[in-house]
Amino acid sequence: MHTPDRLGENIRHFRKALGLTQSELAQKLYLTPQNISKWENGLSSPDVSNLCLLAEALGVSVDRLLGAQSPDKGKLMIGIDGGGTKTEFVLFDENGHVLAREKLSGTNPNVYGIEAAKTTLKQGIDALTVRENGISAIFAGIAGCGVESNRRAVLSFLKKAYPGVRIEVRNDAYNVIYSTPYFERCVMAIMGTGSSVFAKTPTEFVRFGGWGYLFDDGFSGFAIARDGIMEALAAEDRLGPPTTLLPMLQAELGGGIFDNITKLYALPMEKIAALAKTVFDAYRKGDGIARRILRIRADILMQTLDSATTLYDTGNRVILAGGLTRDRDIVMELLQGSGYEFIIPTLPPIFGACHYAARMLGEPAQTFEKNFESTYAEITKE
Repeated sequence: MHTPDRLGENIRHFRKALGLTQSELAQKLYLTPQNISKWENGLSSPDVSNLCLLAEALGVSVDRLLGAQSPDKGKLMIGIDGGGTKTEFVLFDENGHVLAREKLSGTNPNVYGIEAAKTTLKQGIDALTVRENGISAIFAGIAGCGVESNRRAVLSFLKKAYPGVRIEVRNDAYNVIYSTPYFERCVMAIMGTGSSVFAKTPTEFVRFGGWGYLFDDGFSGFAIARDGIMEALAAEDRLGPPTTLLPMLQAELGGGIFDNITKLYALPMEKIAALAKTVFDAYRKGDGIARRILRIRADILMQTLDSATTLYDTGNRVILAGGLTRDRDIVMELLQGSGYEFIIPTLPPIFGACHYAARMLGEPAQTFEKNFESTYAEITKE
């Protein structure tokens, strides 16, 4: 049986874990801060109606708010997939059952800075741990943490914030690799706004490329879009051969390419990269210029893969990831006959983060992937 003191301690704990003041919690319940203060100090207890509303506002069950023991779920872990625009947090048990999920802003330290990344990570973890105590392991695969100074700063912060928990921080490429069965030995190619290749062996993880738009020239959305715009400008100025890229990009931009040059220079690189879709569409229409652009980009990717597999004992499996895989039919056509086995993961990167976290504590259950897939689908359905 609960006591007012125990209930008050729990209310205070869950309120602070959500970063709420007594006044903010009171507003959610249409009560006064004095009501919250009395409950937290054990001077009175909420009635049944307010208890239910309070539990809902704090994101916990009534039993947990009262201090009752919840059924044993075994070891609990958190997987984190941190990117440049969003970060996903998942709480799950040792059998792969997803128990809770949070989505917050990006946590790439190179984009947001270390302090902002730390704040967002703690906010997401606290939102999950408020629901369940006793977290055994946390794995965070975060964009920008391939830079060792960033990785160490984030790892040190999390270890201090959550003492006694096994914690590891790596580059977000680990999330993709560990979402497949080939995580021990493989090559991974990221084809998004930027591009990079990673060679993975049981003892090594080495990056090729990924030096940013000023210095990179790989199979990336930015490079493909840039090439397409350059060819369209050449065609507009009668300095290059005709190409359907010109009218297609004009339609996309709402006018002539040159007339929109100021607008193009003002766009962030991810917006430029989005125009790569036009090059893929022109390729499907048989445009020779678009086909040449994508062929050149694919050849550069192949050269990078050859370098990675020659220098490191990765085998011939290549995991493809990033936004350009949405045009997988063209990508596979461009890469066919290479001798590599190309794999596009069917599970999201957050599964890889959870899979890695589970492996920090030992071999996952045989049904881990199946359980994750079904419960994640349930918790994320609209």
